[in-house]
Amino acid sequence: MTEDLTLGVVGATGRLGARLARRLRDETGARLVLTARDPMRIDIDPDDPRIALRALDLDAPEAAARSLAECDAVVFCPILTQSVATAEALRRIAPGVRIVAVSSNNVGLDRASELYQALDRAEDRIRALPDPWAIVRPTMIYGLPEDGNLGRLLAVALKSPVLPLPGDGRALQQPVHVHDLAGLAMMLALGAGGDRAEVTAAGAEVLSLRALYRKVCRAAGRGRFVLPVPMAMVARAVARAERDGRPVPMTTVQLRRAGIDKLPTWPLLPGWTPEVTLDAGLAAIAQELRRRRG
Repeated sequence: MTEDLTLGVVGATGRLGARLARRLRDETGARLVLTARDPMRIDIDPDDPRIALRALDLDAPEAAARSLAECDAVVFCPILTQSVATAEALRRIAPGVRIVAVSSNNVGLDRASELYQALDRAEDRIRALPDPWAIVRPTMIYGLPEDGNLGRLLAVALKSPVLPLPGDGRALQQPVHVHDLAGLAMMLALGAGGDRAEVTAAGAEVLSLRALYRKVCRAAGRGRFVLPVPMAMVARAVARAERDGRPVPMTTVQLRRAGIDKLPTWPLLPGWTPEVTLDAGLAAIAQELRRRRG
């Protein structure tokens, strides 16, 4: 019975943590410990008797771990390089707590990147902990206008009739909506996957980058179209825009991975099924961006 559990969420103001907190509140009877650097920014009813809001600073791992010690399971929503030290401290303080950590599918795809090399090492630190634990590698996360992937692309498509496509656009993509990622994290926190789980979070639809750009244009409205542009030309334009502080559809780092298939590097969790279709997810982002523009 989930009523007997206390579940913690680290990073409850972030895109994943906020969605996870709401799903845990609405779909379980568990007591919740929701944490953030500034708990006053957590967007949830502070008067709910099942919910405790607490300040937590991942730069102070021992103190952060003590604030989570009563939990039966804790989901660390910030990227694993930021949260691994607190996860280790929590295991020392509360040996039986279930730890759920978020990494990136790019760890298995971009081994030349210092960022993903660091994430790979952080994954190893979780694997070295006693059970129970789970690591999630999400593919391209989307679902909010603020995300650096499809939210950025849609913002560009709404302002311009032309969406430049870097290269040939053949690389395969499998974006995952933040709602579905939160659902997977909830299942893992409740014990799905057993005492050691390494799973990918990926959406139901596999499509090429070109097809993904076309869906973005359709979500933005009529009159938008995809324009394939040689990769070298796009890279130069993006580099100039980044130097000038102007928004870009893809960053220089993302361009470097544009020709790589972004398919899952680990298996999906048995029993977990994405709920949000790509078309519905993109339409919702476009609607919110239009609302903000007035």
